[in-house]
Amino acid sequence: MCCSLLVFAAGCGQDDGDGTSMAPETMVMEPLRVQRDSRYVTDTSLWGQLLFDASSAKSNGLDPDDLTEITTIIEIFHRYWLDQDQLNIEGLLHPHVFRHRQGRSRNGREGVLEMLANESRGERPEGYTSSMQLSLRDLSIRSLDEVVATATYKIDIRGGARWEYADMATVLQVFVRTDGGWLLAGHSETLALGDANAPTLPDDVPNRVAPYTFSFGYPVHDLQRAVGFYQPLLGAPIEQSANKALFKIGRSYFELTSQPIDPRILIKPGMANGYGIVDVESLEVTREKLAALGAKEFSEVPCEGTQCMVTEDPSGNVIVWRKLAKPAPNNGGSPVIVIDPDTSDSAWAPRVLEVMTAWVSADIEKTLSMTGPEVNWIDDSVGLATGQRELKPLLAERWGAMGASAEGIHGQLTISEIKGKSFGGQDLVTFEADLSIPERPRDYKQFLVTQVWSGESGKSVLTANFMLRAREATRELVRGMDYTAYPVDDLGMAGAYYKQMFASEPYRDTNWFGFWSTTSVFGLVGKYSGELTDARQRRREEGKSIPPDSESYAAIPHTSNGYADLSIGSAEAVYEYLKQAGSEFPVVEAINDVSGIDPQPGYRQILATDSEGNLINFSQYLEY
Repeated sequence: MCCSLLVFAAGCGQDDGDGTSMAPETMVMEPLRVQRDSRYVTDTSLWGQLLFDASSAKSNGLDPDDLTEITTIIEIFHRYWLDQDQLNIEGLLHPHVFRHRQGRSRNGREGVLEMLANESRGERPEGYTSSMQLSLRDLSIRSLDEVVATATYKIDIRGGARWEYADMATVLQVFVRTDGGWLLAGHSETLALGDANAPTLPDDVPNRVAPYTFSFGYPVHDLQRAVGFYQPLLGAPIEQSANKALFKIGRSYFELTSQPIDPRILIKPGMANGYGIVDVESLEVTREKLAALGAKEFSEVPCEGTQCMVTEDPSGNVIVWRKLAKPAPNNGGSPVIVIDPDTSDSAWAPRVLEVMTAWVSADIEKTLSMTGPEVNWIDDSVGLATGQRELKPLLAERWGAMGASAEGIHGQLTISEIKGKSFGGQDLVTFEADLSIPERPRDYKQFLVTQVWSGESGKSVLTANFMLRAREATRELVRGMDYTAYPVDDLGMAGAYYKQMFASEPYRDTNWFGFWSTTSVFGLVGKYSGELTDARQRRREEGKSIPPDSESYAAIPHTSNGYADLSIGSAEAVYEYLKQAGSEFPVVEAINDVSGIDPQPGYRQILATDSEGNLINFSQYLEY
């Protein structure tokens, strides 16, 4: 055979008449390995492992003894964190310490210890405090004076037990010298930034430093009825028109539409009808990649102020590719800056107000005038800059993404919760900021900000500034969109297809691939082959009844076949709501095993129908 590997469409080279073979028309790929059972898939010897070469730390002339002491604190802090050793962590913390991590914030030693105790260290199988391996690198420690030093570094993360992933954290820490030695006074950390210089991962390691974003949509018959069903679960939609409603769930977007952009997106009662909307920089490049994978039909249509391309994957699932549109500069007037009255009398409020006014006004000269020449500026929406030379393009990129005009970002910036502490000639300040833009509700942002000011009051400059996205507080039953799923005919080949499109290796579970994105997981479910699932096999071995067989979750060609899984805090509360709302609770092979609350290894799920007949799933996770 001229082609020994599997292809999605005919791709063997053909003789062009002179004895040579022309290039294949489609890409040739091997199917990915498929996992047939639910188990711990990662190397348990890596769980809880800390890798760090202290000798690689750099500094700006810090005394060698101080450098050694701070480096040691950084190392043992992460060792104690992995071990959940609260007692020893407490001895490293300054009484006025703060912690900003994964969008959450606490102040004071007691509050930070409580936060540390509740932080996820990956799945936590019985007998282990963590399923994570941490590798610290690129440590740079900067002495600001005899009393205060800052440290920036990266943490490469390998984690997961059933669901493997790799990730990377960017960290800023502040250390204060006391009579008893150096103590940690501040910690800001984000998982949102990538690093072009990060160590190369093996090709088969799922990477959560994801190269793509996506939303998920459901077709509906009656938009108002559908909004009425989802609002008690998700909260009010952030945008709503006559035929579309958009919900923000954590950092994910979930949309309902009564007028889908393609006739293949339709409601099949009691079935999965959702579809992915994947954001791409270029539809032309995306079309070329799809064509190389064997796609033949492309439907390009206007959507939401940009262009979308509707295609089908090899199983016939409809998927939408949406061109990212940079916001046009808004000319609606100058920004509005507000300080919460409860914090406006803070001693640090004037400086915070001045620099944030310059920032929201997109005033580059004023912003730079308030920073030191070697400022560390980290914004987890765009990147990291060291020094004013790097900061200028970073700010320009940030303001452009927010649609800033010559007058700035047309919106309201509200500053609250200003807290600070002076240490020698340095002021360590933290605060929260909310930015709302009336014309673009989906661009609403909440920030946790850390600032270090150096110098005397009235003459001080910013030497460090870390802006990270805050986790938006919610009291809703649903906390986030954990994953979405597409049924596929050949899981190995479908995995290879989407690996090319997403430039990412999936993680594996029973008959499942999951592709990490910047928000949630894009999942693939293999076609059911007839064997008992793990849960059914356990029920049989325990002598319990097995629910009657139902139709397997499978792709119906040329239509939308996906469903979303929403993360919840209480399976009981959601189940009660769904019953009152009139939902049905089917059993669908390859999705669930029992009707209602369905126990699975490490989580409990509820598969239900919404008001329009779409399948929707809810999961409560138990090992985080």
